Amino acid sequence: MTCFTKLYQHVMKLALTVFFQINELREIAMDESCIVSQKQEFQRECFCIYDKLKKMRNRSEDYSKVSEDFGFLSGPSLQKRTVADLENCVKDLGNKYSRDVDTLEIAHKRAA
Repeated sequence: MTCFTKLYQHVMKLALTVFFQINELREIAMDESCIVSQKQEFQRECFCIYDKLKKMRNRSEDYSKVSEDFGFLSGPSLQKRTVADLENCVKDLGNKYSRDVDTLEIAHKRAA
């Protein structure tokens, strides 16, 4: 074997070693990118769940407010309240919902 042949074989072994190491690094990088993308997907899903829960809480608060405003119109509440108390409730309702509730009309219906 000549010196050139030995050098050539050594370079080829070194090149193959580098090639395999590069392939291993590529596989590791692909695995890590897969892990990163799974982590990002999990974070996105968590955000979506949080956002939906937040919307549900806001909706629940809105329903509670409406229930408080109109609760005096329920059967048991109507039976327990005095006429003066009901009139005050209607006035409050008219103030909160002035575009939708005509307190004068309600007062005229009550007087009739």
